[in-house]
Amino acid sequence: MVPLPSMLGNLMVLKKELIYWQKRFSLVPFQAMGCKIGIAQVLKNMRRLGNRLGLKGGGMPKPVELYTASGCPYSAAAREDLEWRGVDFVEYDVERDRVAYDRMLDLTGGNRTVPVIIEEGKHPQVGWRGQGCFV
Repeated sequence: MVPLPSMLGNLMVLKKELIYWQKRFSLVPFQAMGCKIGIAQVLKNMRRLGNRLGLKGGGMPKPVELYTASGCPYSAAAREDLEWRGVDFVEYDVERDRVAYDRMLDLTGGNRTVPVIIEEGKHPQVGWRGQGCFV
């Protein structure tokens, strides 16, 4: 029997691969394989599996939120680290997106230092390895 964390990790890798190939070749999902199932259906089935296993959120972890500023070397370092580790994340440039800037201030209690990394179930990480840029 495959351990549960290993199985969920494999599902996440599968999801990334499906999205990559769909974007890369501009395919109707699975058209090349002669299948009639789309990526939305595959992801729906993955969530159902997670629900059957009793996992919160259908086994699909919420992506990490990364608040950055262009030109900040610490923001670039945080982004590179998340990419290197294969972490799913959504990046918000707080200099260009006022809504993201306001949300960052709410999450950090008014702290205006980037980068800010928000992971589900953890306190916000302000700065990168003790350093950051003031915005």
